[in-house]
Amino acid sequence: MLTLVLVLCLNTSCREARIPAPPNLSPIACLMGAQQSAVRYLAEHPQLAEWRLRGARCEAGRQGEA
Repeated sequence: MLTLVLVLCLNTSCREARIPAPPNLSPIACLMGAQQSAVRYLAEHPQLAEWRLRGARCEAGRQGEA
């Protein structure tokens, strides 16, 4: 199971949001599309509008909550 990890910052405070990647996604495809997936996730969650995306990465074997 792949997880997309977003690093979100508000001023100097940062946090990680973990969202499950689609089940058939390969690790390479996850890495190649991480930035676009992060932007789409933020657009779908207006409550995060003030947070800025600092980074995105894919992790294998871990699943968490958004």
